[in-house]
Amino acid sequence: VITLATGTYRESLDFREKGIALRSTDPLDATVVAQTVFKYSSWHKPAILYENIWYDSRASISGLTIDSGGKWGIRCNSCNVDILNNVFIGGFIYRPNDLFKNNRIEGGTGIYEGGPDLLIEENTILSGGVRGFGLGDGPTVRNNLITGIDGTAITKCHGPIQGNTITHCSGRAITSCNGLIEGNTIMFNTAGGLSDCAGTIKGNTIANNRTRYGAGISHCHGLIEGNTILLNEASEGGGGLVSCNATVRNNLIYWNSSVLGGGGLQNCQGSIHNNTIYGNTTDGFGGGLWYCNSGIRNNIVWGNTASQGSQLYQSSSPSFCCIQYWGASGEGNISLDPEFTDAGNGDFRLLPDSPCIDAGAHVSTVIKDFWGDLRGLDGVEDDRGDGSNYDIGADEFLGKELFHLGSDIDLSGWVDALDLLIFLPDWHSTTASNQRSDINDDFLVNPTDLRIMLKDWFRGTGPP
Repeated sequence: VITLATGTYRESLDFREKGIALRSTDPLDATVVAQTVFKYSSWHKPAILYENIWYDSRASISGLTIDSGGKWGIRCNSCNVDILNNVFIGGFIYRPNDLFKNNRIEGGTGIYEGGPDLLIEENTILSGGVRGFGLGDGPTVRNNLITGIDGTAITKCHGPIQGNTITHCSGRAITSCNGLIEGNTIMFNTAGGLSDCAGTIKGNTIANNRTRYGAGISHCHGLIEGNTILLNEASEGGGGLVSCNATVRNNLIYWNSSVLGGGGLQNCQGSIHNNTIYGNTTDGFGGGLWYCNSGIRNNIVWGNTASQGSQLYQSSSPSFCCIQYWGASGEGNISLDPEFTDAGNGDFRLLPDSPCIDAGAHVSTVIKDFWGDLRGLDGVEDDRGDGSNYDIGADEFLGKELFHLGSDIDLSGWVDALDLLIFLPDWHSTTASNQRSDINDDFLVNPTDLRIMLKDWFRGTGPP
């Protein structure tokens, strides 16, 4: 272990294949880290060089500010070094292959050719981004804040990319990554969200990104499932998704826009099942879908606008879909209002009277809905769809799901006459004897509260 006193060190270190821990006096104290500076500027030598160090001879660097004005910051050459709690001002981190955690990258070109065993976790990355080695299944990129990058934030990383926040980058957020991409927040990137990925893209929020084509997701293959894709803008085509030959299922795709066509989806040739595609717009063709020619089944396509084909244009014949103004071909399609809980606020759960309940068709690969609820629940008594009880859209109506938790005034787990008996004495009162009678918390007990209760009548979070 080498512990550095505070100060500025102007030299290059070569650890000559030894498992040395280089640290400040207190790696968790931001003031100490800022005052322990390793400063070296050379285009030919790294500030710190680790080579041929493996798991039986652990090395680490922690709690330093590394200010490399040249090409190199740390050169690891794919050996195993833990890099913890540092601040990087210049240079780049070349081929790390172990743990890179709780660091802050303020300048330089970021992580370059991270190895397959590298875990990049809980860092703040403001410069350079992350580039994987492009081989194998790694690195893992998890729970980082990556913002303001000049260029692409994450590329050629084939391991799990999970729980990151990626915002305000001038390039795409994620490109050419073929592993699991899950639970990320990807927003306000000026060259789009994701492109050219071939793994599983699941449970992400992809919003307010902009580019020419495919502002949300572009040219991705594999599986696109359970994502919220909204408010993305394409100056030409495909506001939400473009040219994705993937299975697209259980997504909420809404309020995206494009100029030429495909406000929601354009030229997506994989199966499109159980999505809710709402309120997307284009000046051209196909507000909801344009030129999508694979299986379009169990989708709600509603409230989209375009100069031609507001909901669907030049696409294969849909089946068991709810499509606004639809009068064309296709088995089992309906054109009745889907009756969302609150579409204006992005709540696309189905209300109890929705015609989409049980009106879909069985799809063997769609087992759960957007929220993880099992598909095929019997929600209404009459026969609809193909008899499988699959609902149309991203939501599978649970039957007992509460519209508003406040409707259960007596906290019994069920909304029934007992709740109404508590509610009625407070009707039109501004000083309710039971505070829970004011279901929407507006300091009035009035018809708005009653309407909420009626939507939840004989529903609950538990059995009656």
